[in-house]
Parts: sequence; structure tokens; C-alpha cells
Amino acid sequence: MINMPQPPKDLLERAIADWTRRQGGSELLAQWAAKAAAADLAGNSAVAMSAEERAQIAGEPLMQCADAPFVVELDHFYLRRNRTHEQGVALAIQSRLLDAKTNTPLEPAVLDRLFAPRPDGADLPQRQAVAAVAGQNLFVLTGGPGTGKTTTVLRMLVRLDEAFRQAHERAPRIACCAPTGKAAQRLSQALRAGADELLMRAADAGLRSATDNILRHEPTTVHRYVGELSRDVRIRADIVVLDEASMLDLAMMHRLLMSLDADTQLVLVGDPNQLTSVETGSVFSDLVRFMRASNSPALVELTHSFRAIPQLQALNDAAGAGDGGAFEYALQSSEGHSQRIDLADPGAFKAALSAWAEDIGEALSAADAFSPLPADTDAERAAILNAHRSVAERQLLCAVHQGAFGTRECNAVIETAIRKLAHVEAESVWYPGRAVLISQNDYALGLFNGDVGLCLDNAAGERKVWFLRAGADGVVAPMGLSTQTLPAHVCAFAMSIHKSQGSEYPEVAVLLPADSQTELLTRELLYTAVSRAKRRLQLWTSDVALNTALQTHVARVGALQRRLSS
Repeated sequence: MINMPQPPKDLLERAIADWTRRQGGSELLAQWAAKAAAADLAGNSAVAMSAEERAQIAGEPLMQCADAPFVVELDHFYLRRNRTHEQGVALAIQSRLLDAKTNTPLEPAVLDRLFAPRPDGADLPQRQAVAAVAGQNLFVLTGGPGTGKTTTVLRMLVRLDEAFRQAHERAPRIACCAPTGKAAQRLSQALRAGADELLMRAADAGLRSATDNILRHEPTTVHRYVGELSRDVRIRADIVVLDEASMLDLAMMHRLLMSLDADTQLVLVGDPNQLTSVETGSVFSDLVRFMRASNSPALVELTHSFRAIPQLQALNDAAGAGDGGAFEYALQSSEGHSQRIDLADPGAFKAALSAWAEDIGEALSAADAFSPLPADTDAERAAILNAHRSVAERQLLCAVHQGAFGTRECNAVIETAIRKLAHVEAESVWYPGRAVLISQNDYALGLFNGDVGLCLDNAAGERKVWFLRAGADGVVAPMGLSTQTLPAHVCAFAMSIHKSQGSEYPEVAVLLPADSQTELLTRELLYTAVSRAKRRLQLWTSDVALNTALQTHVARVGALQRRLSS
């Protein structure tokens, strides 16, 4: 029996279906068009079709047009733009993988110059990546939080910089980018810190020239880089690094690949176990699966965590694999580093959230965040940094925004507790100790989606929101802004798991809604959340919700892996 698409219910689906009918399409084609639009909104690039289903619409006049908005290909029904993006990404990746040059093996001494000796051999995959990257038109580096991806990227760039100078007698143009402004900012800070550490250990002239060239090219968002390329080809880079590649959607990956010269070396860096892109596709995880299956030498995976304690690393591994038994064992054997709070107990969540709010309040109080800042400039800077550290010690991560288990309700409860400690009116929007999360880029102010600011009173009694900014010299300095000048923002005491990607915190509480029916409960969501913790994790959820998350794997519909394999 053929699976007939259900009648469209969403407004966009209705609009697509109505348009199809007006263009002469049958009722069946209109329903498939609506289904493809719904699939696109859900992150899928296509809808799977059986041979019998394909035959039913094969003779449609609308499907015969050269510019028809729908395409049937590789057992899938596509919106044409998604087929174009998927096909373009596959062809570009195949071309880059086939265009790899012969790589001259590196002498151990060359790698010893870039890596401090480690008797435990934990850095062997990092060394392998540096040795393998030269000559690859496309190179992929994966790893979870704390596995040294940015450390490795810096050394790969040094290797590529020096190899390029030898071949072309000039320094390469380097572009480092990320899907979000916050991720680009984190990349910039990590590269600068890594360069300082590397030069302190081995500051020869070649290393200094290479790191100076790397840091000269400030990381930016991939959207901004591609946009600037379309206006000025003179900024084309010889080497492009894309960090947090799992966050990039199908259309943007296609735009990036099409913007690069054929001989530009592209390095993709990310964690394939993390949440996929918000928009269509799961390009990075699809690519990693393909490269694993083909044993590609252009893929190196880092597995050893240099930051997370072993007990939490075991939790991360179990969540990434969707192994319920291993996850439960890791929880029980974590030696106090992880704690499970069962939401089946009606009072447990209220008590946990109240205790969490109390911990935040105590940390802010210990940092004197409720008192005016010192008048002395140096003392003021130290006080602001200390207050920011107190907030950054812990983070509550929620799967949803709405409802009793969402960010909005959790933030409201925490804010009520903090207002009492700050001795301000219950209705006050701004008060000392309030943490906010920027939700819209503002390049004029230098603020990016994901930046966290902290409201504090200065010595003159002015209430400002303070952000931390690293200068070109790497020194972190506070930037105070009036509450009236901030771009769009939300309270930051509880944030979504999606917003936390790329960040890490000493202590994390993960709140999964007790209702297991939510479509958001997936293995990727759980892994992304628990892997943010470096020292301690609290997991607030029900048994049913946790099992649903562990057993539900995001598998977006499309044919990218099939195209890559062809």
C-alpha cells in the first residue's frame, strides 16, 4: 500500500500546495510539495519516495519543466533549491578529496618543535593531523570538548603556513571563520592564547612569522566572509578554517564551497556528535560518516579529553553512543561528579531550582556583585572580572524555552531570588547581579549573539551592563554599556542547550522536560548538554525522558552520503 502524504496543516504547507495546484499540478503533487516544505522546515533536505510513489507523479507536466521547483532524484522528492545545494556540496567535496597531493612524511623533530613531549602519547592524533594536513584540499578534524581541536588547528596552520611559503615564496592569506560571531570570537581568543603558549616554549623565527601571520587574520562569521568575498575577490584566502562546522547548514556550506578557489585549502573542524544545524541538512556529520566508511586519510578524530575529568568523559561517551546502560553506570560511578534528580517527584524540580538559584546568589554575593564597584580603575576592572567569574562557574541548560521546564520560567524563578538578595523591588528589570545573553549581533558595539553581560553599579551609582573583551594583545578588559543601548537580549541564568554549543562551564545543570513526547529529546541534544560540564553535572529529568533522548538519533532525510559515495 502506498503511503499517501497527509493533507497539509501548516500555513506554509498550504501555501505551497495551493501554488502547485494553480500551476496545474495534481492534488497528489500538491500534497508532496507540501510534505517537502514541511520536511525542509524540520531540517530535512528531501522526502523519501518509493518507486511506486515516484511513478504516480512522473508524468506531471509541472515535473517536466526545466525550471520546475520540485525534483525527484535518488529515491527522494526535493524542493529544487535543496537538490541544488546537496548536489553542489557533494560535487565540491568529491573534487577536493580527489585533488589531494602527495604528502611528504614529517620528521619527528618537526612535530617535537610544535608539541611538548607527552610520555602518555595522548597527543598522537594531534600530531597525526599536523602531519597529514599538508597537501589536502579538504581536511576534517573532529573531537569533543577539551580534546584539543583548537590547539591542533593552530599547529596545522603553522605547518600549512610554512609549507605555503616554501612553495610560493610569500605568506599565505588565511581566513578563519565560524557559524556565529560568538564562536568566531572564541576561536580568536583560543588561537591567541595558543600562540602565546607555543612561542613561550619554542620561539624560533619561523614559528613567530607563522603565528604572526595566523593572528593577523581575525576570525569572522562564515556568513560575513562569504558576503565580503562576493564584493571583493581580493580577500580570497589560500587557507580557510571553518570551526564549529556541525552548526553550518546545507545552503551555507554550499555557498562557502562555491566561493573558494579550487586550490584553496579548506579545514573543517567540529564535533559530529553535537546538535546538527538549525536549518536544513546535517552536512558535517554526513561528511564524517562518509569519510570514516572510506577510511579517508583527510579525517583525523581526537578522542582524549584534556579538560573533562574521566568520570564525566565516560558520561559524554555514553551519551554520544546512545548507550543507556553505560550512561547509567557512568552516573552511578561518577564519585560525586554527577547527580541525577528525578522529575517524577513533583517537589524535586522545585527544590533543585531553588538550590541552584541560591548557589548563584551566594556566588554573586561573595564576589560583591550587589555592592557598587570601586572608584579606582584597576580595582574596578578586578571587581568586574571577579563578578563575571562567579557567574561563569555554573550554567543551567534547558531543552525548551516555554513551559515549567523552559528557560523563561527558570530564569523568572532565579531572578526573583537574586532580586531579593540585591534588595531591589520585585518588578525591577535591571538590578546588580543580573546576567544577560545577547541574542542579536551588533557589530558597531562589538557584541555578538551569545555574549554574556553582567549588570553592576559603578562607584557613581550608574547601573551598567559589563561585557568582557579581549584586545589585540590578548588582555581582557571590561566594556560597560547603558542598559538602554543593548541590542536584543534575554536573561542568561538559564539558556537553551542550542545556545551553549561551543561553551564549557565548571558546573552544569541539564533540564530535560518530563514529557517524553517532545521532538527535541535526542541523543545529540543530550550529548551537547552533558558535554558542556568540566567538573560537575546535575541532570534533572525523568526516566522516560532520559531514555527517549538516549534512544532517539537525529537522522535527517537526504541523499548527501549517497552522492558522496557515488
